Amino acid sequence: MAKTAARLIVGISGASGTVYGVRLLEMLRKTDIEHPAPESDHEVARSLASVVVDHLRSLSEAARAMIKVASVLGPSFSVVELSEMTGQPASELLLPIGEALAAGVLVEHGEQLSFRHDLFRQAVYDEVPAPLRLALHRDAAAALAARDAPVLRIATHLAIGAVPGDEAAVETLGQAVGQLFATSPSTAADLALRIISLVGRDDPRRPMFVATAVQMLGWSGRVGDARALGEEYVASNQLPIALEAQIQLGMRRAWLMHTGQPYPVALAQRLVTDEQIPGAVRANLIAVDQNPAILERPAPEVGAALARAVELVGIDGDAIDVAFVQSIRLGLEQEQGNLLAALAIAEQPLPGFPQPPDRAAAIRDSSIASCLATVGRPKEALGILARALGAASSSGQPIIAARSQSIRAMVLLELGRVEDARAEGEAAAELAENLGFDYYLGQALITVVETAIRQGDLADAKIAAERLAERSPHEPMGDAPWAAALYADAAGRHDEARAALEPVAGRLSRGRFVIVDWYPSRLPMLVGVALRAGARDHATVAAQAATEIARRNPDLPSATGAALHARGLLTGDAASLRAAVDTFAAGERPLATAAAREDLGLALDRIDARTEAVGQLEAAYQTYVRAGARRDIARVRASLRSLGVRKRQVVSGRPERGWESLTRSERRVVDLVARGLTNREAAGELFLSPDTINAHLKHAFTKLSIRSRVELARLAAEQDREHERVAG
Repeated sequence: MAKTAARLIVGISGASGTVYGVRLLEMLRKTDIEHPAPESDHEVARSLASVVVDHLRSLSEAARAMIKVASVLGPSFSVVELSEMTGQPASELLLPIGEALAAGVLVEHGEQLSFRHDLFRQAVYDEVPAPLRLALHRDAAAALAARDAPVLRIATHLAIGAVPGDEAAVETLGQAVGQLFATSPSTAADLALRIISLVGRDDPRRPMFVATAVQMLGWSGRVGDARALGEEYVASNQLPIALEAQIQLGMRRAWLMHTGQPYPVALAQRLVTDEQIPGAVRANLIAVDQNPAILERPAPEVGAALARAVELVGIDGDAIDVAFVQSIRLGLEQEQGNLLAALAIAEQPLPGFPQPPDRAAAIRDSSIASCLATVGRPKEALGILARALGAASSSGQPIIAARSQSIRAMVLLELGRVEDARAEGEAAAELAENLGFDYYLGQALITVVETAIRQGDLADAKIAAERLAERSPHEPMGDAPWAAALYADAAGRHDEARAALEPVAGRLSRGRFVIVDWYPSRLPMLVGVALRAGARDHATVAAQAATEIARRNPDLPSATGAALHARGLLTGDAASLRAAVDTFAAGERPLATAAAREDLGLALDRIDARTEAVGQLEAAYQTYVRAGARRDIARVRASLRSLGVRKRQVVSGRPERGWESLTRSERRVVDLVARGLTNREAAGELFLSPDTINAHLKHAFTKLSIRSRVELARLAAEQDREHERVAG
């Protein structure tokens, strides 16, 4: 208990060892003598709160009353607001405020007063009787409204203190919902639910308020709440069909975003045929219904439905509606292996919207980036993903942020930035998991599995693969079994790898290609895993899939190279592998090129072309070194050793502390930050998320034994001077 209490007291008193902190510790010591020690932080905080309340009893009645009113206003407030609330002029508040300041309960922050610690405010707030608190919140809302305070601040009090029938509260809360949707959909959802509690059951606006609440709940990740509210309301009320369609769309879109699965209840056809329903709503319902169908139903059937959605969205759809329907259409093309057709759809302008709002731009840009990655243009994809993430952030679309980060992790891996790809994949997985977006969790975790394996970290690869299997045991794309196959192959468990490949090969044999489209290097990787597992039938299916995708996308180097590599690996044909190397080498995929070189080197060795074999393996080795792919380096070193070429372990033996301990990724971040860039600016330079920059920076600070950017700048300057001295 002592450590927790001390931590809280330091926060309350401003610094350990102050007179006030000592008094709190003394009072707490006396409390501990009289009562058993609490067993949790919550109980510690409760004990400290009781000590705080005892201390406040030493204040005058006027000061205590003033502090109680202030506790309702919030952690910070102005004297004018307090005056408005209490009905007292500022001159009459002079003594009680001075007393509270002297006692250390309040502190000055510019023109504002603040509670020194929220424990103070909460302790005082809890002492106010509940009915009086509600009335005070209503008074606070009125006082803030009288001073034209921001709508969101007024709404905070109305959400607590408003009573049914309060029209002003309904109007203000409605404005707050609109403002919060872009930045905090979960808070917007709470306020939307509060609005429903304030209007009568017969109020004609209630169905629209329910539809709004369902939508907000869905966007905020509370898919169960969205479904429960929507289904109960539809089942128990006779609604105009247009409103029923709006509520159904909110429920079904939320379900799709978080599971990627078909909605458990079939969509009633009247909801997509009745012309009383706006065309855009019907188009969205079709798109939401067809998205999971892309992975299972016949393509012509899904294509016809989506063509109808395109017609309907053109009637009255806005930019967001058009972008969403297009994103589903290109998903069908990707699943069918039509990569160039998917890109063409993604790049179509939004008709009538030359400058679409951020919500539409985020959807469209993330779709374009996804398609660029599939056609072998990862550098271009990175720039567009940065734009998509900015638009997703400004428009409050966490699902697009999760999508963009998971795509970016795969793109970074394609570009050979293994460490960055792993960090970005972990950040994307955390975001997706926290928000419940299992669909994009799979994309993120599969990158974590592959990068961890490449770095020789099989323990973390296993954890990520198991986490994916646990969270998405029935996901239809095949990410979970592919992750399991990768780990089993790396661990030498070939029987497990063969079993895990079964559903992946099954999908490919049915012409379902999206799992390999998003990351074309998977096809030759799949052939290699299957051959090592003794599953030549699976390897043959993968090679045939690669050939078919290349046929459907003529003159596309990423597809052609993957087909040549897969076929050459399956047959041991050095000519095909050499053609794959030549195709990849002209592009932007260093790891794919290195893998083809490695396989070509081994094939050449088998036909006694030793000199060329060594050359190809040497080139692969250098690429893996630049990428920091330790497991790949070790494997190629072993191959070169068998040919009589010895390579030193260039990436092992890095010190634990000091400048030389920094990895390539950490060094890039340190260089930018030392030049004065913020985390966000450095993220933009390196095409990483600020969270990933922060993680690299924390690791660097630990290795350099520093705690501030000032120290970092000093160390960097010293390092530069040392380099200049040595060079001179």
